Amino acid sequence: MNKLSSRKAVAADLRQLMEIEKKCFPECDVFSRRNMRRMVNNPKCSILLDVLEYEQEVVGYAVYLTRRNSQTIRLYSLCLLPCYTGQGLTRKYLEERLKDFALRFSKVILEVRQSNKAAIRLYHGLGFELGQILEGYYADGERGYRMVKNLKPKLP
Repeated sequence: MNKLSSRKAVAADLRQLMEIEKKCFPECDVFSRRNMRRMVNNPKCSILLDVLEYEQEVVGYAVYLTRRNSQTIRLYSLCLLPCYTGQGLTRKYLEERLKDFALRFSKVILEVRQSNKAAIRLYHGLGFELGQILEGYYADGERGYRMVKNLKPKLP
């Protein structure tokens, strides 16, 4: 069975990533080409952009933000082409990525639309907990949820 794999984004990926972005998100949430280019080029090394591939095709991406010496990383955007959803690919990718992050970070945070029930179920299943309700968080006024996952075991 082929699996979803990830690699660091390069400038040549920009066009494909923009096409995927437009297929996955409502227009009000789509990154501008300039923002996507900034994430790919990442001059300050504070942005990690993984290109997700399945059977050697680019099928999505994940963007993470952090700061130097921070123990927290933020899942800023996760995008998988609709024809690949529901197959457990995103879950497998995130399980592996979260294991990697546990070596460097103590916490992962993310925001998700209240209406994105599938993503909320996925994140809950991976151990994320509701941290905060964000009224009017999205550009179209929809409420968001901030979710948090502790990567380090809590000491008694």
